[in-house]
Amino acid sequence: MTLGLAQPTLSQELRNLSIPVTSSQITYTPFVCNATTVSSNPQACAGAWQLSNSTDPASTTVSTFGPASVSSNIIPQLFFQFSAFALGITTLPSSNATVNVTISANGIVVSSLFNSSLGSLTVVNLPDNNVSLFTINFIPSSTPTRFDLESLIITIPADGTITSFLPSQSLPPSISLPTFTTTSSSTSVSSSSTAPVPATHSNRRMIAQAVGLTVGLGLGLTAVAVLAFYYWRRRRRQRKLVSMQETRSGWAGERPTRYP
Repeated sequence: MTLGLAQPTLSQELRNLSIPVTSSQITYTPFVCNATTVSSNPQACAGAWQLSNSTDPASTTVSTFGPASVSSNIIPQLFFQFSAFALGITTLPSSNATVNVTISANGIVVSSLFNSSLGSLTVVNLPDNNVSLFTINFIPSSTPTRFDLESLIITIPADGTITSFLPSQSLPPSISLPTFTTTSSSTSVSSSSTAPVPATHSNRRMIAQAVGLTVGLGLGLTAVAVLAFYYWRRRRRQRKLVSMQETRSGWAGERPTRYP
């Protein structure tokens, strides 16, 4: 992968210079653990940059597995200031994380995503008379990933001095990105709460509600009708009984009529 800025005018011989990952010119956040600490207390190095166990600084590599609660969930970042025509990095075959790389020089900022499994990244056409800032931001993933930096190389003039291409300047503070957490429970809850309800399920539910309402009203009205009919029949019987009693009492009170 290659990034580039404005094309400079090259009129001198160049050479490549390898920068050890343990160089004081490189700033790591939240912090970096040496090989001894990584081996003796790995939990304390969770979320940090971890140096490999090598006695030769030139062959030492640095790795990170992303943020962790031990390091306050700070996104691992790398800052490197330099003056050169080009910059290149290589990653180990075990590296599979995606990172955001940014190069800023002479008021121009170029940023891009880099899949570290590609193995290498090159930034070209840098102005060697200005200080460039190279930044790597680890991008968390829902699956475990790692970023393994094997080497960092800059292209400088053949007659350049170390003070000319590795300036001593203050770096910007680390940017604390949002915490990224993924758990099986939260994922399942999120997927169930945000998943759209199928139209067929919604239609069936509406139909069931309508049928239930119709059946409920039908049963309710039927019960009212039965009670009303029962009350009407009872009142009718009572009226018939009263009428019969009045008729009988009237017959009993009448005297027989005598005819001459």
